[in-house]
Amino acid sequence: KRKMTQTQADYYEFLEIEPILDDLRSGADDADGSRAWAQAGADAAHDEVQRLQGEVAALEAELAKIQEQLRVARDERLTLESESFTAGDDAAFARFRDKYLAVFDRMRDLEQTEQRLMYGSMSGEGDEAEVVLGLDALQRELALQQELAERYDAAVAALDRRIEHMQVASDEAHRGVVDYSERLKAHQAELEAMLPEMGKLAQQAFDAEIEALSSAAAARQAFSQANEAIRKWKADARQIEDPEGTNARLTMIKGDRYSEQLGASAEAAARMLEGRIHWHRFDGLARQIDAFKRLTDLVGTGTFEETKLREAMQTARDEGTKTLDQAVTLYQGLAGGPAETSWVHKSSLAATYYLLSKFNEDQRETLELQAAETLDTAVTPGEKSPYVADQVRFRDYLIKKTGYAAPTRNETTDEPAEELPDAGS
Repeated sequence: KRKMTQTQADYYEFLEIEPILDDLRSGADDADGSRAWAQAGADAAHDEVQRLQGEVAALEAELAKIQEQLRVARDERLTLESESFTAGDDAAFARFRDKYLAVFDRMRDLEQTEQRLMYGSMSGEGDEAEVVLGLDALQRELALQQELAERYDAAVAALDRRIEHMQVASDEAHRGVVDYSERLKAHQAELEAMLPEMGKLAQQAFDAEIEALSSAAAARQAFSQANEAIRKWKADARQIEDPEGTNARLTMIKGDRYSEQLGASAEAAARMLEGRIHWHRFDGLARQIDAFKRLTDLVGTGTFEETKLREAMQTARDEGTKTLDQAVTLYQGLAGGPAETSWVHKSSLAATYYLLSKFNEDQRETLELQAAETLDTAVTPGEKSPYVADQVRFRDYLIKKTGYAAPTRNETTDEPAEELPDAGS
């Protein structure tokens, strides 16, 4: 806003309209000539519009008459066909035939006339060929002439406003020099007051992120403990021998393939959330530094703690990368689990790779390629399923962005796509 005001102030200060007005006034003949040219073009175009309107109206009337005659002839044909003739009565048949052929010939002539009136005709050959335009062509020509007339009219009106506009601009320039000088002073005061307010808001955002990170870390720790408890519970169950298989509950616990995934999946999701918070802090601090720089450049005075903010950015990057690396390890383990659920964890693994790429500019391409490859193997076999629509869109985005070339797959399978998310709950 302040830059725009400064630009406007400079514009009005250095604007020289009086010489332009002098040129317009001294070159009045040229201006009149330009207007006269536009007016002549407008008059010619309006004359042509009027001529074409007359021709179009005449053709429309003639065409309507022919179409009415054609309607009557068609009705006569239908009447003849409904009446028919007495079988075996040659005289009746002859009368029917003569009437029918007469009506048919009349319809044919009328239809030819209708086509000629609508689309025109051409007679003769070579240089002596004569083309008669039909209604369709005349209507298009009329529309073009009407548009041309409107353009000429607009040009005339614009030329009429030109000198008046320049006079108004000259008066405005004088007022603008005074007005924008006052605005610049007001904007300068506003900007100087914004620096401490921006710092206060940035600190509030930072504190809110600390609270969010604390909650995410608590959730991650709780899920990690739950994951460990589930693993111990399963391990203890495996130590109990039941060769006869009489303990149904023990058999169920040993045969359960998914309970051990619950804790790991929840911990990985919590780490993913924690990583996202770190990314938002990292990105937000970068934007904050940029905003403070631009503001101090505009104000010309004032400073901000750029070093401290960049240290916080580095911390967010390090912590985010660390927890996302641990999420990758968890998702890699989960992706090797039962096929019914592996696609879910591969999709999450791909998202984790993609988020990691935002923290690591030097490894961005490699991580994005990993994300594309992982997501492609996760959802492509069942991409027609409505359950993976979001993942398919994300995969297509990554493939387009990275240029990843998916391997050729054998697409002949009897397994329906809808079975992919079977145990995805």
